[in-house]
Amino acid sequence: MIVHCGDPGPPGEADDAGFARFYATSVPRLILFLRSQGVPLVDAADCVQETMIKALGQWDELHHPHAWCRQVAIRTWARRVAGHREEPAEDPEVAGSPLIAPGADVMRFEQNHEVLRWLDFLPLRQRQVMAWTYDGAGPSEIADELGMDPQSVRSSLRKARANLVRRMALEKGDSA
Repeated sequence: MIVHCGDPGPPGEADDAGFARFYATSVPRLILFLRSQGVPLVDAADCVQETMIKALGQWDELHHPHAWCRQVAIRTWARRVAGHREEPAEDPEVAGSPLIAPGADVMRFEQNHEVLRWLDFLPLRQRQVMAWTYDGAGPSEIADELGMDPQSVRSSLRKARANLVRRMALEKGDSA
C-alpha cells in the first residue's frame, strides 16, 4: 500500500513554530523522495538538510514549501553528483548521519514499505517519474522539472506501472 504524506501547505505564519512543524513533517518525506531515486541515505539526508537551511531563509516567501523543497533537494543532489570527485573519509553506512537519528521514521518507513525495492527494478526515467508521482507531483510539474513533454511523462508512468505489475507477478509466481 502506498501512503502519501500530506503537504503541510503554505507557511501562513512566519514564526519558528510554523517552520518547525513543516520541517518535522517534510524531512522524512523529502529523504524518501531522494531515496526513491537511488540517492544513498546519508547523501539524501545531507541534501535535505541543505534544502531546509535554504527554506528557512526564505520561509516568509514560500507559497508551496514542499514543492519548492522537493525541487531544491533534487537539484542539490544533481549538483553534488556533477561535482563530486573525492571519496569519503569513512564508510557512511558505519558513520551514520547527524540529521537522521537511529530509529527515525524515515528508516522505519523504508523497512516497512517495499516501494524503494520495487523502484530499483525500473529504468532510470521510469523510476524518476514514479518517484515524483509518489511524492504528489502531477505530470505537468514533473515534465517541467525533468525537461520532458507531459505526454512523455504519462507514457513513462504507464510503462513504469506495467513493469511493476509484471515484476510483482513474477515474484508472486516464484514464491508460490
